[in-house]
This record gives sequence, C-alpha cells and structure tokens, in this order.
Amino acid sequence: MIRLLGFLLIALLNTCGNNVAEKETFWVSGEKVTCTGVGEQECMLISYEDEPGEWENFYTSIDGFEFKPGVMQKITVQRTEKENVPADASKYNYELIEVVESKEMVTSSTKLNDIWALNTLMGTSYQEYDGERPTFEYSKADSRVAGTTGCNNYFGDVKSVSNSAIEFGHLGSTRKACAGNHAEQEFLNMMNNVSSYKIANMELSFYNEQGDKIAEFKKVD
Repeated sequence: MIRLLGFLLIALLNTCGNNVAEKETFWVSGEKVTCTGVGEQECMLISYEDEPGEWENFYTSIDGFEFKPGVMQKITVQRTEKENVPADASKYNYELIEVVESKEMVTSSTKLNDIWALNTLMGTSYQEYDGERPTFEYSKADSRVAGTTGCNNYFGDVKSVSNSAIEFGHLGSTRKACAGNHAEQEFLNMMNNVSSYKIANMELSFYNEQGDKIAEFKKVD
C-alpha cells in the first residue's frame, strides 16, 4: 500500500511538473505575415528584444490578447505546456497577463497609403500606351482605392490588407469612351488578379497568386 501511494505521488509530481506555468514578456508587431503552420495562415510577429529589430513568426494565439494593426505592443503572458500535442501544433498555451507598453509603428500598409504612378503593366512600359499615365491610390483611413486606368477613373474597396497580402473588392469606373491604345482593360484585369505587394526604393510592385510581378508603380512626389 505504501509503495502504491509512492508511485501515485511520483506520477502526480511528474504531471504537475509538465504543466508549470511560466511568464514571458515580448513585443507583438502591429502587422502580420503569411506563414505556414497548420496549413497556410496569418502569423503574428514577436520579438524578445528591448527595442525590436528582428521579428519571428508566432504560430498560435494568445488568450485575452487583442491584436491592433499598426500598434506594437509589449506584453507579459503566462505560458503553459500542453499535453498530447499533434506534431504540427504549438506545444504551449499562451494567456495574456498584461499589456506593458504600446507604440505606434510604420507598417507596409501605412507606406502603401499614397499615390503611385504606373511604370510597367505586365512587363510593358506605360509609355507604350496612349492616354494618361495610370495611377493607384490607397486610402488606409477608409480602406478604399482609386485612380485612373489611363482612360477612365476607377474606385473600390480593399477587402483585406496585411504587410504583404492585399485583396480588392469590386472595382467600379466611369464610362467615358476613349480612342487609341490605352491601358484600361489590361489595367483592370491586373487589379482583379493582385494577391500580394511589395514596397522598396519608393516603388510598389503587385504580384498574382503564382508570385509573378504583374505591375510596378513609382511613388508620386
């Protein structure tokens, strides 16, 4: 009987030892990235540095935490190890204890909030087309896009945007008849196929789902 109680006590201590809660403090970025965890998903970015410079993907959620786009948050969490975890899942549960500090940050979507003039469309220079130079303007405040196709003006909603992915809603346009070799139809087709974007050296590039560059713009001064 004493031996049995001893075994039960050891088993209980081992079980408790595997579930000891630990505290962690780290920064959570104000933007997310597309990552591959349990399939393709959007991951938060975290950094354990006092002043974040390098970010790493965070593949799970934090109970009680509210992600805020464009706001970097330093938080303290309670981390508890899970039992019987599948190979492709996080081995820890995270629960928010407190938000220690918050800072506004410049994200890729913030940089996108500007007016851009077309450089190339499906590899063809804008100079090869008649009419106006096509433009793209994103308004972060109301999640809208607008501009000119080179013939008519267009406008529409942004359904979703992160630091690299973007999806437009239905685009409407004016209906002016334009003569010559303008870029309108090719431009609207391109806009309907945009899946992601990249901003570098004052230039904006759009890519389709296959990762092909389908348009390049220059920031308007």
